[in-house]
Amino acid sequence: MFVGTRSPWGVFARLGCAAALLSACLSGCEKGGKTVDAEDHLEEGFAHAEEGKHAEAIAAYKNAIALKPDFAEAYYNMGVAYSAVGRYTEAITAYRKAIAIKPDFAKAYDNVGVAHGKLGQQVEAIAAHEKAIAVRPDFAQAYFNKGVAYGKLRRYPEAIAAYEKAIAVKPDFAKAYDNMAANYIDLGQYAEALTACKKAIAIEPDYAKPYARMGFAYDELGQYAEAIAAYEKAIAVKPDFITAYWNRAVAHYHRSDYDKAWADVKACRKLGGKVSPEFMADLRKASGREE
Repeated sequence: MFVGTRSPWGVFARLGCAAALLSACLSGCEKGGKTVDAEDHLEEGFAHAEEGKHAEAIAAYKNAIALKPDFAEAYYNMGVAYSAVGRYTEAITAYRKAIAIKPDFAKAYDNVGVAHGKLGQQVEAIAAHEKAIAVRPDFAQAYFNKGVAYGKLRRYPEAIAAYEKAIAVKPDFAKAYDNMAANYIDLGQYAEALTACKKAIAIEPDYAKPYARMGFAYDELGQYAEAIAAYEKAIAVKPDFITAYWNRAVAHYHRSDYDKAWADVKACRKLGGKVSPEFMADLRKASGREE
């Protein structure tokens, strides 16, 4: 739910009625014979956001705030809309205004963290997620998002610990298991990665990423047949999964099955994927083919 820019004339036009009547009626203004209050503007913003019209949503939230300056939900949703169009600094400002009004607004703290993460400010992101958790200790998404921030800092053990806490709160959190698997792979702990992948798949059998991660872990363990089987499952779930085709080509190469490796390279290229020049040089040399 994020938003693009909009001509300021549209914003001022919407604010005009409220500005003109502010001294007489803080709760709303007349529009077509009907009193329009802050809640109406909030609902208007929701409707625009659902349609992907984030600029219009921001304008509606601003109108709501003009009528009700302590409207934390309007500031929060304005932050969501700004984030939707990549305006993360403005999103943080909006979320912090919501928090100033409502200090126990855990979701706002968490979204501040997400926005900092998008700006590459992972330390600030972690601090914000921790504030969200302090307010709401059972906030699984905040633990998950903290794990993401730690992962981007390559602090993988701390990321895994955060995902474990998310799972403790929400045992069916498949994405947390998948991200945990990714971090285990980063640490070279492939057996642990396989366990995490299997748990993610048990929760969401149609989740392609853990199949692909499982394939990578098997490949690193030298279990190429198992790797290929995992990649095949990933592709069955997501037929346009470029990474799965590419990694399956590598697994076929490791088994000296060059025809299948070439077939997966072609599939990868057809989908618009890039292939490693180094791998292609090795495949050409091993297969004796130039394609």
